[in-house]
Amino acid sequence: MNIYIIAIISLLLLLCNSDKNSIVGNWQIISLQSDRGNELKEGDYSYTYAFRKDGTYESHFQGDTTQGQWVLDSKNKTIVFDEGFKVIKGFYKLNSKMLSLEVKKYIGKREDASFGTIFIKLEKLQ
Repeated sequence: MNIYIIAIISLLLLLCNSDKNSIVGNWQIISLQSDRGNELKEGDYSYTYAFRKDGTYESHFQGDTTQGQWVLDSKNKTIVFDEGFKVIKGFYKLNSKMLSLEVKKYIGKREDASFGTIFIKLEKLQ
């Protein structure tokens, strides 16, 4: 009986960590829009993210580089990008090649309402 409990707990831990392992790597934004109508269309930009196993990331947007930390909660499907002065947080959907985000931007603890909810789709690079 104890072996079954250990097997079930091990499987649950593996499933919870699978999203964290799957997000590690290089991603390119293929769609970026907000509920306020702001939208970047394909070809208007080059925007990439590199997620590392240690919980840090680096983003590149038109020659600018930003670094921060990311925290992913697989159970609640939430994600947080923390750059210190700016925090982006919300919900995610993830499969092997696509990452979809529905997030809001915060300056300090106050929501930056200029964009509203931001919808981002990223494709994993090889």
